[in-house]
Amino acid sequence: MDDRRLRGRIRVAPAHIFPLVSILVIGVLAAQPIRDNSLLWHIRAGSVQWSAGRVLVTDPFSAEYLGDAWRTQS
Repeated sequence: MDDRRLRGRIRVAPAHIFPLVSILVIGVLAAQPIRDNSLLWHIRAGSVQWSAGRVLVTDPFSAEYLGDAWRTQS
């Protein structure tokens, strides 16, 4: 093609497509409601474990069993 005909046109290279599609997919997924009702619990438990530097072996969350031996069923 003549160089004069390409001026003013937007050219999209394959290297541009992956980041654009990734951002689009993340945006669509972020707009959806959280479907996993234990997601926030997992995030909180993970942050407590990360801060402690070890896996949780006692219950740090409930008022009734606080400090009792505890392990996840999964």
